[in-house]
Amino acid sequence: MAALSRGCRDTSMAALSRGCHDTSMTALSRGCHDTSMAALSRGCHDTSMAALRGIADAMPLSSAIFKSEQRNPVPQCPPRLDVQTIVAVLWSRMPNTFLTVETARVSERHGWVVQCLEPLQMMAVHIPEENRCLDILELSENEGLRKFHYHTLMLYCALCALGNTRVAHALCSHLDQSQLLYTIDNQYLSGMLREGFYNVLMSIHLETAKEARLMMNNEFIIPVTDETRSIKLFPDESKRHSLPGVGLSASLKPRLNFSPLSFITTKKQQHLYSPQIPLGTLKEKAISMLTEAVQAGGSHIRDPVGGSVEYQFVPILKLIGTLLIMGVLTSEENLLEVFSWVEIW
Repeated sequence: MAALSRGCRDTSMAALSRGCHDTSMTALSRGCHDTSMAALSRGCHDTSMAALRGIADAMPLSSAIFKSEQRNPVPQCPPRLDVQTIVAVLWSRMPNTFLTVETARVSERHGWVVQCLEPLQMMAVHIPEENRCLDILELSENEGLRKFHYHTLMLYCALCALGNTRVAHALCSHLDQSQLLYTIDNQYLSGMLREGFYNVLMSIHLETAKEARLMMNNEFIIPVTDETRSIKLFPDESKRHSLPGVGLSASLKPRLNFSPLSFITTKKQQHLYSPQIPLGTLKEKAISMLTEAVQAGGSHIRDPVGGSVEYQFVPILKLIGTLLIMGVLTSEENLLEVFSWVEIW
């Protein structure tokens, strides 16, 4: 049996609640207005249905809605009645920034001109099973899809391991440079996906050059050339040492070699090197993102980029460490700026 709680209200009396354990018959005093509510105790297995009578001395709801049932005391429903319900199926995220629309009137003959000079970039995720696309920023609300997309990115990183540049070129048809540069610079992306896209960027484009430099890290053979003979102990007459790795140098470290993107090709030599990526643009983005993270981040921030301080700083520092090993950050200004922000943080 299940405990059934019914409430009734009278205009001349206070609220009355009545409980009964037998759901077969329940009678209320005349003049009470039933609230049409039943509460069954959780975990009951004996009660299959609880039926409540209508309000005493009152016509059913169908007599008030349908003209043909105005004097019928029995609740009726016409056979051609269609009951429609609103169910939330899909919602879309509003963009953080909107298109800048410019309007101008050229002349009375040509009329008005409406144009958007700066396009608005967004990244969508396609779900083949549901045949729909959604904004990648919406994955922060869906934990299942977010974890699936993160593990897919980790699978891409594993496929590019050990210098598998052929797979790296093939993956560029799924994740091109514009997508990677957009995701690493997006402040509203989920922290898990933020870390995954940073790892994919380094695995596809930078890992091979980084490992080649690390293999020659313990080689101290200096080639004797005219350029080597021109190297002095101090860079200028002030006799002050500069930062290591800055200025004129000579070593046997391999050069940075990249090949243009080629998704489909019959030449095996096209896949010997990693897919090319604009290192200058990547260097500027890395320094600017580190600057913003130090200036606007920290443990005292309520909503940091990525959801936590770890997701905000660790991917950027890993990218800057990879660029330092590759020798991309060679100017003294860039190194001083990076080291100063790291020391402040």
